[in-house]
Amino acid sequence: FRSPELRAVLASQWGDYGLPPSQSAFAIHALIVSHYLDGAYYPVGGAGTLAHSIVPQLEQFGGKALLYQDVKEILTENGRVRGVRVQHRQGDATQDIEYLAPMVISDAGLKNTMLRMLPKADLLFKKELEDFSQGTSNVTLYLGLKESPSSLGLNGANLWIYDSLDHDRNFADRNRLLHGKPPAMYASFPSMKDPAARSHTAELISFLDYHPFSDWSAREWKNRGAEYDELKLRMQNHMLERMDDVVPGFSNLVSYAELSTPLTNEHFSGHPRGSIYGLACIPERFKKKWIGINTPIKGLYITGADAASPGFAGAMMGGFGCAARILGFGGIRKLFQEMGHGNRV
Repeated sequence: FRSPELRAVLASQWGDYGLPPSQSAFAIHALIVSHYLDGAYYPVGGAGTLAHSIVPQLEQFGGKALLYQDVKEILTENGRVRGVRVQHRQGDATQDIEYLAPMVISDAGLKNTMLRMLPKADLLFKKELEDFSQGTSNVTLYLGLKESPSSLGLNGANLWIYDSLDHDRNFADRNRLLHGKPPAMYASFPSMKDPAARSHTAELISFLDYHPFSDWSAREWKNRGAEYDELKLRMQNHMLERMDDVVPGFSNLVSYAELSTPLTNEHFSGHPRGSIYGLACIPERFKKKWIGINTPIKGLYITGADAASPGFAGAMMGGFGCAARILGFGGIRKLFQEMGHGNRV
């Protein structure tokens, strides 16, 4: 395309996989854009309803969803998986528990699985995995609103907000948020998509590196000190100021605001350095034979985003691919038959 504006618009969804066009694989951009062409879906009742829908299905087939259990080690013997060791936290008390199984499926990310949970494993690709980029991290501003954003002319569509048509420069300047308005920002309005919403909400997201927050990484969540809290408040104000540039008067709708940082991502998801998309979607990712569903440990499989691609749809396809690999050809056929009948699997 000769038009700089058209090129910039067509590439503007790079935030959905976390890296600008010059660094990303075209395949991931094409997948992201094509899966949005006919619009998108939003779960009635909010994202929490996904877990509420899935857990009963697990339990129906004899499974359990266990909370407050942190996997510390994947147990192996003679090159084969034999279960996991978890630390169960209950209040201030902790207890080590072993669950034995002939198969383990990990959605913790490839780095967490192979490097943290298998510290003694002799992996030929260990150094490559250690050095492989986890992509970028972000801050998210969660907002409660006094009234519907429709009062300002918004219709519920997501907004991509950039300083310029140069996406590489927008990304390179990402840490400017620490002391000024962000050069790139995403805005979403969940309550306008959800017919079951009882109040109005919005989310503002901007990319940011992990290292500016590393001095607080050893401190506990919600107890990182006044300096950290002051930095969060400044970033919150910068993001609202940028939103006001695009939608004048938006900040006047805000009745509640809470900002999460890369440390928040790391605390709740366990992803190294607060990355939100798993392994970076650079061309090299799709050339590495050791990135995918299979692992060198017999009985250990990878699922989710690192088995396919980032985002909800990518993680879902990673799960489908993992199930198909384990079930074999007959299982794949059954999965597709169930999907065709609209049945739950």
